[in-house]
Amino acid sequence: MDGTNDDSSDAIPAAFAAAMPGCRPELARQLALEVATALGVTCDPANEAEDAAKLAAALQAMQAAAPRDSLESMLAAQMAAVHGAAMRALRRAQECGGHPEIEALYARQAARLMQLFLRQGEALEKRRGRQAAAETRDAETEAAEAEDCTTPEGRPIAVPAGRRNVPRRTRRKPTRPNGTAGPAPNGRHRDPNGTAPPL
Repeated sequence: MDGTNDDSSDAIPAAFAAAMPGCRPELARQLALEVATALGVTCDPANEAEDAAKLAAALQAMQAAAPRDSLESMLAAQMAAVHGAAMRALRRAQECGGHPEIEALYARQAARLMQLFLRQGEALEKRRGRQAAAETRDAETEAAEAEDCTTPEGRPIAVPAGRRNVPRRTRRKPTRPNGTAGPAPNGRHRDPNGTAPPL
């Protein structure tokens, strides 16, 4: 199976596309073909039951990963293929009775594949964690920008969500006891009685 448009490729269930809702249909179909090839699906009528079992297991594995976009779909496809390869290596190790060297070889191969599976899962979770943190920051920023601001006269201003770099509160100038704000026009400060200090 080479992923081309032939009769055998039509045997790959379309349910794989449903397991990757955030993935383009062309990529989802190609990933399904690649997973099937990696799992040893032959699309031979004589192996129909075995092929169906392999595809069902791979589909359930990808549904468990719940990919949300194309990159996560590729990771999920890799994880399904690696898991299948690890299980095959373990099975072959069990079938090598009387040949300790070959059994140990398959056992080591299975161990490496399972370690790879764990790293792929960690990469998927780490990526989702970064995305969740970014979404939380964006939501907090939009909530802060939507808060009411105050004009110097004390009137509230509703700031539309989505605007950037808008201060939450407008700083008001301090008012002096006599009701004036700031220094006198000529630059000299007046006392509370309204008289200017001598020059």
